[in-house]
Amino acid sequence: AVIESASFMKEDATLQLEVRCQRQAAPANTYQPTNVRGLTDSNPSKNMVAPKLIGAGIGVITLIFALATNSTTDNFRLDIGGTKTEIGVWLMIQTSDPGKDDNARPWYCDQAEKNSACQTGNKDDKCCVALQDKCNTLKAFAVFSALAAAASLAGISNAGLGIGAAAFNALCNLILFSVTASLVNGKYYEAEYSQLNKGADCGFNGFRGSSSVESNTTAGTGLSLAVVSFVLCLIQVVMYTAEHHAVGPA
Repeated sequence: AVIESASFMKEDATLQLEVRCQRQAAPANTYQPTNVRGLTDSNPSKNMVAPKLIGAGIGVITLIFALATNSTTDNFRLDIGGTKTEIGVWLMIQTSDPGKDDNARPWYCDQAEKNSACQTGNKDDKCCVALQDKCNTLKAFAVFSALAAAASLAGISNAGLGIGAAAFNALCNLILFSVTASLVNGKYYEAEYSQLNKGADCGFNGFRGSSSVESNTTAGTGLSLAVVSFVLCLIQVVMYTAEHHAVGPA
């Protein structure tokens, strides 16, 4: 019995030695899972880019687009009898003669005070008020979009914060798109023609200004930027959500 016990212990020691040697002989690049936060440790593919890096990259793009939205003069375009004007969130410029602008000038939200139709009729007409409200809405959410895009970059260290900022930026761009589209497609109801109480659907389509010719209104670059940014923000939310689930709450 003693001999059999000694033999068993010898065989066990030999087996442990073989296992130890096999471990030491394993290739140096054998994947060993880690729990270091922020790495793609749950995936054996070391070439995979972390979702947070993709999200942050998209955040940089949306920030550039937000700054472009605030600085462009081409959110929508008015063509009144051949006189062409580009109007942005903050700036506007007349691009054709006579009266062609050499430099962009501010676009103020003072439609009820400056539009001839509102001056001739009632400044409290719902169409006049609606134009001012839409103008102010564009300015507010264009600024919010830029701030949200910048805040979304924090998702590289805090995925939860990145998700919230990117989602809010998506909402801002959806509002920018909706308001701009309403200005482009909405009919301009002139107070002197007694077309009162036309509010929410009022826009610049058919605007006359000082001319007797109705305007032709078309969308500009700003509208395209809002659409693309909205889609990118949704992708950014997905990337940060994937990162959040992969590493857990910060």
